[in-house]
Amino acid sequence: MFPFIPYILIGVGIAAEKIKEEIRRQSYNSSTSTYKESVPTPTKTIAFVGATGAGKSSTINALVGYPACKVGAEHGTTTEAAEISYIGGYQLQDTPGLMDDTDFSFFVWEKLKRSELVIYIATGQLYRPELELVERIYNSQKRWDSESGFSNGRKLALYINKQDMKECSMDSSTRRREMQAIKEQVSSWIPRDKIAIGASLPVSRGVRKPARIDELKQLIQQSLKANIEYASNNFDWEVERAEAVIRKCRERVEEQYNYLKERNKK
Repeated sequence: MFPFIPYILIGVGIAAEKIKEEIRRQSYNSSTSTYKESVPTPTKTIAFVGATGAGKSSTINALVGYPACKVGAEHGTTTEAAEISYIGGYQLQDTPGLMDDTDFSFFVWEKLKRSELVIYIATGQLYRPELELVERIYNSQKRWDSESGFSNGRKLALYINKQDMKECSMDSSTRRREMQAIKEQVSSWIPRDKIAIGASLPVSRGVRKPARIDELKQLIQQSLKANIEYASNNFDWEVERAEAVIRKCRERVEEQYNYLKERNKK
């Protein structure tokens, strides 16, 4: 009787989706008065950073289970940021050494800005330049979260690699003391539950052994789960607002339909 009604309903559905998306966008903008378009919300990326030779590439290879990144004995093997697919739609970001002879700092920094989780890799107690870098990453993440309206969205963790080498030169009590010292070094920026130890490319008596990265895998899973839960809770109220708008639009269409239907009977 009213062939145009389905088209009205389709139009309302499209408009409602646009309204829903606008509400989501505005919720980011209104959450902070210092929002800047140049600072994006973090993407599903896990970035690995650290000094040259810390084992960033070999750690990524251990996580994905195949040689995705080039690993070599020469100084500074990684010269560009490579992205490797990981679980849950996440990407693992390999980066050049931040304190290499060549200045990759700005190049790497742009990658960190877009990463949901940044894992700093070291092989023992951190030197002063490394501690300053960890502090800078922590403070930058806080600022980026504030400017992009994604509070506590970016996470920072620490992975102490090459424990197989430590086992050859230190007894267990010495290793425990060193680990305690490392936790105290970074306590202002990285909580204890965001620190893992392991060996991404262990060697024993000249024979390569399976990677020991269970702690790191658990750390990553817990960090990503926390962010997923945060995002879900943060957008619940937005979904409710969007659904309310959609219901209102449908009510108006039904009212108009009933009005036209009654008028046609007359």
